[in-house]
Amino acid sequence: MASVALSSRMTARTKLSHDALLFMMAPPGALEKSIIHACKGGKNTELKYLLGMDRSSGPASSKHRVALIRAVRGASQRHNNCVQTLIDTGINVDMVNYASGKTALHMALENSDFRGYTNLIMLLVDPACGGANPNRPDYNGDYPLTKIFSDSGSAPLEQHRLSALAIFLQHADIDVNVAVPGSNNTPLHLAVRRQDYRAVAMLLYKGADVNAKNSAGTTPLQVAANQFRGEMGSNHAEVLDLLLRYGAMVDERAGALGRTALHLAVASGTAHAVEVLLKYKASVTLGDTDGLDAMTLAVQHASRLTANEMRPEDDRLSDHVDMMQRLNDASQCEWPMKEGKCPVQIAIEDGDVVMLKKLLQHKLDPKARYLKGSIVDYAVKSGSHAVRALLPAQ
Repeated sequence: MASVALSSRMTARTKLSHDALLFMMAPPGALEKSIIHACKGGKNTELKYLLGMDRSSGPASSKHRVALIRAVRGASQRHNNCVQTLIDTGINVDMVNYASGKTALHMALENSDFRGYTNLIMLLVDPACGGANPNRPDYNGDYPLTKIFSDSGSAPLEQHRLSALAIFLQHADIDVNVAVPGSNNTPLHLAVRRQDYRAVAMLLYKGADVNAKNSAGTTPLQVAANQFRGEMGSNHAEVLDLLLRYGAMVDERAGALGRTALHLAVASGTAHAVEVLLKYKASVTLGDTDGLDAMTLAVQHASRLTANEMRPEDDRLSDHVDMMQRLNDASQCEWPMKEGKCPVQIAIEDGDVVMLKKLLQHKLDPKARYLKGSIVDYAVKSGSHAVRALLPAQ
């Protein structure tokens, strides 16, 4: 039995030497082509065998660039095994694709989801394995971290990409404030745009600049505010609260109109956002470029809430009244308020011409939709002769 075992070992060694000799006699690069082919097919046993025959000079870290690219782009657990084998040889995982400047990490993130997606990211990033540089941009200036958010979708990150983000953020040297070329959006801008509260929370915890400005001068808070559409989903509300808790400058103005988050909230009729922003001491008296403050904008855009036929009439009016009451309390102005009624209702039903004139000075549009008609229609139905006489004159 011993002689048989010895013979078997000698046969394997002889075969390896024989194959190595054949590759030495073959045209230059034949062995590397075979290694690339094995990586492309996810054939890890064959890859190990071929690497055992590699007698080429030079450090291991500079070899097998194309083979690594093929293994990473294979996107399967079999291909991940090939990546692990290449890493075990001491390969430099930060070698780049000559055409694009992308590293293996860029390419791994571009893969569609597969069973070993997060394992591949971990293999490349973990300092104990690949030790990839997470802050290296490609030739377009795109960083691996921004690649996580780079598809055209606006929904929260899929689980595999969220897991990749979590792996990245465990890296001691990760720069969470890198920016997308051109737009200068940071990962936090991109996470807020997706209303992904989990990604936002992770980035803020890791030290993302909550007041970073992109090329348009827009902060993450203003990105969130530009998405106000009346109703707020739970993800959107959580993102808003996170930004404010981490110190977002609540009265920062942006855009051609120079509006704050509170201006955008009242102009869109987003009552919950108004409540949250006022809790964080947003200014009610600060004007936009046209000098319009939050109360004026709330009056001017009242129909965003009161005429929203997608919601029950009582709910619409209740939200509008609540928003006006909160603004009134915060501004300490002299608006007469009655529980359950907004200033427009009070002025029309009570025949308060002085108050109605004040509302008109605050840019109230008599033709604006209000409940089931316009403000003028409501005045004709419920107002005094003096009120009806005032509105048509406008």
